[in-house]
Amino acid sequence: MGKILALDYGRRRIGIALSDRLHLTAQPYATWEAKDQAFFFQRLKLLIEQESVERIVVGLPITLRGEKGMMANQLEAFVKALTQVVSVPVVTWDERFTTQQAHRALHEMGKKPSRHKALVDTVSAVFLLQSYLEYLHLHQGESL
Repeated sequence: MGKILALDYGRRRIGIALSDRLHLTAQPYATWEAKDQAFFFQRLKLLIEQESVERIVVGLPITLRGEKGMMANQLEAFVKALTQVVSVPVVTWDERFTTQQAHRALHEMGKKPSRHKALVDTVSAVFLLQSYLEYLHLHQGESL
């Protein structure tokens, strides 16, 4: 079984998390700059190969009302481009509250989120991926 990779997409940075092979836990991986999309995709393809990634989960900005947020159009363009360059399935997943969870976790570790923006993105990707993994385990046997 391959790993699942999560991306917390932002205009400046993209947080990355990886699952274990059993899809039980999400671990922080890194935060990469998002300015040069072609370079980002090149690095991502290498990571997919090195880590035996079988699926990518991208955080979808959903509002509290359950509607697509302001970043949704930009994210959809990113996902469309991503699906054209990677050979694994790409799914979007509701990312509501992941940034707030990341801020809270950093506060509990004694770190100021405003001084650790890249870490916020990575931790947000972890919360996103863990949510997705929990869903998978609750719905085993069902297709997504």
